[in-house]
Amino acid sequence: MLYLIADYIFFCCSTSRRGYFDSEMIHSRGLNINLNRYFALAPRFLPGTHSVQVKINNRDKGTVAARFGEDGTLCIDNDFIEFAGLMPVPLKKDEECHDIVNDYAQAVVKALPGQEAVELFLPAEALNDLNGDIKSFQRGGIAGSLNYNLFSTRSEYDGSDASLYSQASLEGGLNAASWSLRSRYILTDDNGIKNAESIYTYAEHVFDIMKMTMQLGEINARSYVLSGAPILGVQLTPTRALQSRGSGISISGIARNAQARVEVRQSGLLIYNTLVPAGPFTIEDMPEVRSNVDLEVTVVESDGSTSRFIVPAASVRRSSFSRPRECLFQLVR
Repeated sequence: MLYLIADYIFFCCSTSRRGYFDSEMIHSRGLNINLNRYFALAPRFLPGTHSVQVKINNRDKGTVAARFGEDGTLCIDNDFIEFAGLMPVPLKKDEECHDIVNDYAQAVVKALPGQEAVELFLPAEALNDLNGDIKSFQRGGIAGSLNYNLFSTRSEYDGSDASLYSQASLEGGLNAASWSLRSRYILTDDNGIKNAESIYTYAEHVFDIMKMTMQLGEINARSYVLSGAPILGVQLTPTRALQSRGSGISISGIARNAQARVEVRQSGLLIYNTLVPAGPFTIEDMPEVRSNVDLEVTVVESDGSTSRFIVPAASVRRSSFSRPRECLFQLVR
């Protein structure tokens, strides 16, 4: 029965005109006669939850269990927003199916039931660059570590004089409940004179949504003024592993038709391309091949027409040098 339904869907996909099916054949196969009207206008998924491959502006996002409404509309919920890396939208508790087109007039949702896929074409303001790949992180677990470095030297001089020096560098760590504890000590023995020195002892927690790391205890300062200085206190710094490594270069333009293709070239070499919805668009963090060469931008509309404009190399250099500075908070005793 599922095979027959798939056949009907493919039929709809292969024609741009309104199609109808043989009602008597549908009835004889034990299928709902309303399928005739349901698939007549456009290819769509049956109501319910389906495992689909998601693309946003021609970028693969992976496979997710997506829910579709009674009319085949893709239902947006918080889980889908987090999975797809979208900006939060106002969701009402009594709303049965939220359509993202209501939030972004330029948005286009293209259902491809024959391929078990959904393509979304969204404006730049709908994309949440801060979300990154946080959804795929694994949390929890308990782990410990102990690193050590030992050495000892003995020096002998003329006569019976000798000098003995030993050193142990110890670094211990414990991870639990999304917190980590780190401590490092240096132990020395210089001809019987023993000494223990604490390099640092601190607890650390990563706020992955904010992409910030909090450290408290004996820490080394990370600031433009006291970089590397030992302090006792709290500091909040960007988590470099979660920060975007984009170039800081952005281009803006206008697409007349939905699903327009934007191509960016330097010296005739294609360095980037993507799909954008109709209306104004902005592409952030463009890849940069050479900072002294103009960017040639071509907008290829879905009707085959094209428009071109140039982003001067001087603007490219200014953008790459004007990335915002990292924020930093310290509370020191």
